Amino acid sequence: MTRESMEKHLWLIDANLRELAAKKALPENQFCADTTVQSAVVNWVVQLVESCSKMAIAIINLRRLKPSETYRGVFAALGRSGVITPELQSRMEALVAFRNAAVHIYWDVTPREIYHILQNDLGAIEEFARIAKTILVESQ
Repeated sequence: MTRESMEKHLWLIDANLRELAAKKALPENQFCADTTVQSAVVNWVVQLVESCSKMAIAIINLRRLKPSETYRGVFAALGRSGVITPELQSRMEALVAFRNAAVHIYWDVTPREIYHILQNDLGAIEEFARIAKTILVESQ
């Protein structure tokens, strides 16, 4: 991953997390009634997972780990190699599962599921971004 590409992903992560923080303050009933906000949150979360996955792939290539053909697999590879903790691996895999559902079977994603991700799972993105930034900056 080039430094420019890494910086773009890190900027996107930071920008999306700021947007999501503003939506996090919404009460659940208000959030669940607003499909525009729900769509924005899903879009931001999908972008976050995509950016984290791209950085995970860069770490796998850098560390010469066995590549994976799936986003879930890239976090499993980082977990197996000790780059991320088993807990973070599990949390990132859950976010990938959400991303996959939001992209491929979006009609099954409920407002409550989206709200749960918003309220409980963004810390995993923040933690992974810190780890990835450290590894990728040191490699430059």
